[in-house]
Amino acid sequence: MVHILFLILKIIGIVLLILLGLLLLLLAALLFVPVRYRGRICKPEEGLEKFTAGGRISWLLRILTLEAQYENGRLQGAMKVFGVSVRKFGERAEEKVLSHADPLEEDRGAGEAAEDPQQTEEEQRQSVAGEQGSPAAGEQEQAEDRQQTAERPPESGKRAEKESVTVLGKVHFLSRAGGKAAAFFRLFFRMIGRLFGIPQRIAKMAERLRKKMNRLKKSFHYWKKFLTSEPFREGMKLLFSELRGLLKAICPRKVKGDFVFGFDDPSVTGQTLGLLSLCAPALTGEFRVIPVFERQILRLDLEAAGRIYGITLLRAFWRLFRDRNVRFIYRKIRGGSKG
Repeated sequence: MVHILFLILKIIGIVLLILLGLLLLLLAALLFVPVRYRGRICKPEEGLEKFTAGGRISWLLRILTLEAQYENGRLQGAMKVFGVSVRKFGERAEEKVLSHADPLEEDRGAGEAAEDPQQTEEEQRQSVAGEQGSPAAGEQEQAEDRQQTAERPPESGKRAEKESVTVLGKVHFLSRAGGKAAAFFRLFFRMIGRLFGIPQRIAKMAERLRKKMNRLKKSFHYWKKFLTSEPFREGMKLLFSELRGLLKAICPRKVKGDFVFGFDDPSVTGQTLGLLSLCAPALTGEFRVIPVFERQILRLDLEAAGRIYGITLLRAFWRLFRDRNVRFIYRKIRGGSKG
């Protein structure tokens, strides 16, 4: 029994060691296997209509690859695993045009056409029935007219009704006049109250403006003190140093191609050539800058390739994380004026 238990523990230990080894292998691959990139830009002399650009990012012997290409005003790309596309983007789905009508719609239309004759027959029957029943309706209307003439009030009732209507009209007129007068006086006293309340509102606005100015003054002094402090200067110095190192590590190691340019004014071409000469140390490789002083031209054919290691990013992040000046800057920016 004990032997079986030790055997199970041994198997579990071996499995755990294998998983730990795989995890360490993956971590080492992430840190020490470079992420390679390659890109190309081509701008012909004719114009921007034929401008093309493309690039590829790969990792671990192209097990993972991300490709993208821009051509003819269309961007296409794909993500590949072991050379098999797992996701594509930038492709426009083509719309399918049906060459024939939907059979269900045709059946529906035929059914409606078949129901139309029945509906017209029913309408004709109803109209005929209405014409036949019209005499009865006429007799009923005559009977109602006789009843109304029999129930008409006498002349005295008409006078009383007219007098009551005139009294009601006068009462309604007086009530409307009183309502309008009350509304006028309410508006009048409200306007007087607003006029007398203007100085008070101005005082409140001045007080709010004074408080805002005080807060702005405190914030200005806080940020001035923070930006002129020694920890801020030391932290920014380290930050720029690490960024410069990262840019140096990310910069392409292979650059080749041609850049042909020229302007109508030869002096502008010479000035541009002088500015580009400042970037010459960064353009290592077979990249040529060709000025043309006789005519206006712009042509570019550039191909670059480089790599970046994960350990480089991790080392830069660790140096920034363990520096107390950088942490001080982070806390102050995150806390704002409350710090």
